[in-house]
Amino acid sequence: MSAAPKSGRKPNDMQQEPTALRMADSGVRALFSEDARFQSWLDVEAALARAQAELGVIPAEAAAEIERKCRLEYLDRDAIREGLARTFSMDAREGPASSEDVR
Repeated sequence: MSAAPKSGRKPNDMQQEPTALRMADSGVRALFSEDARFQSWLDVEAALARAQAELGVIPAEAAAEIERKCRLEYLDRDAIREGLARTFSMDAREGPASSEDVR
């Protein structure tokens, strides 16, 4: 059993937030945190929904609902981490995941 690093960080912190842990300034470090990364993905989804609504691809009400739901509190972060770990640990020789692997 290994002890936690003296910094108080958990051993897998570097995997979850590799860039954030390299920044000395806490404000800059926050920009690269896992939460900031996930929220930026949600912000892109919300912007896409707005653009699609403006073009008539989806109803404006749907875009508004997507925007309301694009918040970290609605994410299952553990499921996302698990999916990312599965995706990035795949052997490249195996090729893309089959449709049965995608849930």
